[in-house]
Amino acid sequence: IAELRDFNVSVEVNDIDTTSHDSSGDREVLAGVTQWSGRANALYVISAATHKTVFDVLQGGTKVDAELLPTGSSSDGYFSGSMIFTGWDLGAAMDDALATDLTFVGTGALTRTSSST
Repeated sequence: IAELRDFNVSVEVNDIDTTSHDSSGDREVLAGVTQWSGRANALYVISAATHKTVFDVLQGGTKVDAELLPTGSSSDGYFSGSMIFTGWDLGAAMDDALATDLTFVGTGALTRTSSST
């Protein structure tokens, strides 16, 4: 996404309660379904192709493949997966640049790729 300022990604594992009368009063759980989601903030550039694409895939409910580069370089390691954009907010403050906030949810696994060094 052009002019990306920041993003965050949250990964959660649901727990499945397996506590029974044999648990001696202590809660027991198993790991359940993993899910991930996030948000991104970018300066909005009306002519940027990626900004037009994000809005179009949001409107169409289209799944997209993404690479999330925490340092801005894939050589430092990155995360990848498929996602669906779920929100698009455009802000136009009086004395500030146009900005857009995007929200997304992952579909399938989020994969971590180690650095090449």
